[in-house]
Order: sequence, then C-alpha cells, then structure tokens
Amino acid sequence: MELPAAVKELYKRFCISDKVGFLIENPVRKLPEQFAKWEELAKNVVDLLEKNCFRKTIEEELKIIGKCKILSFSKLISYLR
Repeated sequence: MELPAAVKELYKRFCISDKVGFLIENPVRKLPEQFAKWEELAKNVVDLLEKNCFRKTIEEELKIIGKCKILSFSKLISYLR
C-alpha cells in the first residue's frame, strides 16, 4: 500500500522509516577508535552498576579522558546523510 505524499513528507521530516519506524535502519556497530574508551564503558555499564563501582570507574576514566585532547565528532557520520 502506497503512503500518501503528506505522510511520506512527515516521515522524511522526522526521520521515520517505513520499515523500522524511529529505529536507525543501518546503525553503526562500532565507533571510530578515538571513542574506544567510551565504548568500553558503555559495554560494561551493567556489570559496573551490579558491582556498585560505576561512579568510581566513571570518575577515574573521566580524569584520564579529561587529560586527553577534546575528541572531535567530525569522524562520526550521521545516519541522516
């Protein structure tokens, strides 16, 4: 069934897929290497929370990350492009 033009325009405007709704159709599976530390933290968040050491780990990592140069998000490609 073909969607009306007005509905198609709304889908486009709000980045809604007619296949997967608000989900990203082709999500990035791994961020560029410069974001590896953040990915590692995200991967371990449940374990860190269960062990009650999430805050301590994040604070320690932020000290390390804070000493590094500011990460550029220019290597991240938007799924909208």
